[in-house]
Amino acid sequence: ILRRRRDLALTLSRHFHPFRQPVVERIISSVARENALFSVAAALPNVVPSLFEVAWALGEFASDTAFLTMNQVRMAFLIAAASDHAVGYRQQRAQIAAIVGGALGWRSLARQLAGKIPFGGGLVPKAAIAYAGTYVVGLGLERFYRIGYGLTPEERRSAYEEAFERGKALLSSLLEPAKARR
Repeated sequence: ILRRRRDLALTLSRHFHPFRQPVVERIISSVARENALFSVAAALPNVVPSLFEVAWALGEFASDTAFLTMNQVRMAFLIAAASDHAVGYRQQRAQIAAIVGGALGWRSLARQLAGKIPFGGGLVPKAAIAYAGTYVVGLGLERFYRIGYGLTPEERRSAYEEAFERGKALLSSLLEPAKARR
């Protein structure tokens, strides 16, 4: 049903519990993938210099942080809706505050890592961090809406490591055709 009628996913998960887990998993994976791909796109001007590099560099920090963070907030709204919880900035202010607070740490780590590896070698780790960070936020939100509290630090660390590897594999597979053409 979910494959044939994607437009009904939120409604079905909200009203029929057996649909909830697959819909939430799809939301988390989709948003994590979007954030990883955006992270690569945002970093490309740093790898391929051009006349626009200076202008891009000035806005890169603000734009990629804002995009990734707002995408995670959107994910929080979707997970709340799929879990039959109230949706909105006021209703989810604690979850949104946690997302915004965590955003600076994830982005700082990704930027430092990507900057240390020359010739664009930091693209995959930066994107994997975006994927893993978003994935862990999603898992924490899913747990919160399911049982009322998020992941423990140990669970978060374990989930991050697993998601980081999954993000690296995803990006490597997407970048493989470009490597083969060289």
